[in-house]
Amino acid sequence: RKYLNAVANTISDANEIMIFGPAQTKIKLKKLLLKNPTISNKLKDIKSADHMTENQKVAFVKNFYSN
Repeated sequence: RKYLNAVANTISDANEIMIFGPAQTKIKLKKLLLKNPTISNKLKDIKSADHMTENQKVAFVKNFYSN
């Protein structure tokens, strides 16, 4: 829980938020973000994704925002 709160605080200033990853942690983070109206408005999507290299993560995010 401490970790998810730290993540939420870190991303709270973002203009848009897209969460992706391979496990259930992304769902727990989404639930936490939805409790905060300021952050929940910024949450654009949550997607499942297998383990990725840094380059794959960058490509995944670029692809998401280019559509």
